Amino acid sequence: GDQLAQRFRGLPEDVTHRQVLTVFKRAAPYLGIPPRLVHAVDTLMSWSRAIDWIDGQRPIVFPSNEKLTQKLGIGVRQVQKMLANAARFGLITHRDSANGNRVGARGKDGRLIYAYGIDLSPLAVRYEEFAAAAREGVEADLRIKVLRQRLSAARRRIRTLAQLLEDEQIDSIDARTAVEIALLATSQMRRVRDEELLAACVEQMEDRAEGLGKAVAAVFHGASDA
Repeated sequence: GDQLAQRFRGLPEDVTHRQVLTVFKRAAPYLGIPPRLVHAVDTLMSWSRAIDWIDGQRPIVFPSNEKLTQKLGIGVRQVQKMLANAARFGLITHRDSANGNRVGARGKDGRLIYAYGIDLSPLAVRYEEFAAAAREGVEADLRIKVLRQRLSAARRRIRTLAQLLEDEQIDSIDARTAVEIALLATSQMRRVRDEELLAACVEQMEDRAEGLGKAVAAVFHGASDA
């Protein structure tokens, strides 16, 4: 956090601190940042002003722990833990006063004359990283969605073929095991975001569906020949 804060030179002219917050929120799920931390950052940003994010200024907010407990609806201990986690994730850093209090004052122009408290500048420094993570995350979501659709299609095909065998009372093909494996695979892959693992499972299920389809076709072809 400290090293990131030292790199702060203000936001680009076409980027506002509200945009930083929006992009951060979009990126958070893909970076493993818990929702409670996202909510905390959102709350901290509410004390910040656009002028704090220009070059030469510093986006420091100075709510007391008591104020944060009110806003976040959690205890002081939880607030302290939350701030420690936010620093660990590289979202904030601390700029402490001599006595450890969070204090600050603004001039008539709205600029901070002095401020000791929670420094939000790491968010600004990481803006491009957040934007890339959000973009890549959305693209990955689309690829994963397609893989899940293919897995569902393979499972449906296996179940349809199994039903056909049952209706025709053909027991020479063990379709029940294929159905059970397909259902288990679908269940296990429901929350998986590892594209490689998901793709391997999809290919395996499609191969099973294809193999079962050929076996069923061969049985019916043999029956018609007879």
